[in-house]
Amino acid sequence: MPKYVISYDLMKPGQVYEHLLPALQKQGAKQLLLSTWVLDSPLSAEEIRDWLKQYVDTNDRLVVTELKGLAAYRSMADPKDI
Repeated sequence: MPKYVISYDLMKPGQVYEHLLPALQKQGAKQLLLSTWVLDSPLSAEEIRDWLKQYVDTNDRLVVTELKGLAAYRSMADPKDI
């Protein structure tokens, strides 16, 4: 199953996104950084983006990228947990 990196910028100061994090967690996503997650999913990047649009405002930024290669990191979640 493909892995996707999901990253977002929530642009409205003070806005509460009470459904976004639980939705990601419910699908089994693992948090890498404050606004970056990894998700195993049979869906395409476009389908994941469209699913997440319901949880963010129209002025927020959202990127979904399929993870296909090696990655380098520093001070993030343990890769064995991803």
